[in-house]
Amino acid sequence: MHGEKVIVLNNQINAAREVTKTHTSDVETFKSGDYGFLGNADNDQVIFYRAPLRRQYVPVKQDKLPYVEIVAAYGGADGSLVRAAAKAGVKGIVIQALGWGNVGVPMYEAIKEVLSKGIPVVISTRVPNGRVLPVYGYIGGGKTLQDVGAIFADNLPPQKARLLLMLGLQTTSNADALQKLKNDVSHIEIILNNAALPAACDIVLIGLHPPVVGEILQEIKPGTVFPWISEQ
Repeated sequence: MHGEKVIVLNNQINAAREVTKTHTSDVETFKSGDYGFLGNADNDQVIFYRAPLRRQYVPVKQDKLPYVEIVAAYGGADGSLVRAAAKAGVKGIVIQALGWGNVGVPMYEAIKEVLSKGIPVVISTRVPNGRVLPVYGYIGGGKTLQDVGAIFADNLPPQKARLLLMLGLQTTSNADALQKLKNDVSHIEIILNNAALPAACDIVLIGLHPPVVGEILQEIKPGTVFPWISEQ
């Protein structure tokens, strides 16, 4: 687990990429859906039962990241918000689609229009578990979105897909390159260039009792990389 970025709350350890907030106020709010916890921070020791297999490092190269909006699909969505985002000057759009990555016909037409202007569009989903895939072939289905150049977010929720798109757009707006970035990412770890920062840690500690914190601190190693847990 050395180097993997995790979040620890209520003695439960979750991977940064997989974790999401599931309740507005419960202390046991952070969960990893189908994947489950990485391990536990018990009173006597920290125990890991599994480790994510994929890693990625994305450098920050700009003082201000490119402007990216999230637009939700829903029954009756007419695509006007997609067009409005494009008019506002976005560099990319993330669509919170339905199910496997599908939208209605009006939303599809708006996405197609925006893609024709060279603005990357990433398809995510409002469903908490599973990947988005280009499967359905009806107008607005994932396959038709792929055919007009949309990018698929793997299993990243919209808020995390947005952050990764912002990072990717620093260097490219090419759909194939951005798709590869989506497929490869396991968590976001930002290297801040030319920044004077304190030594970084590998584990984020929230709301733990001092004896447990002491055990976890033994797992933390100083470094020069600042870990950023993406939005939950």
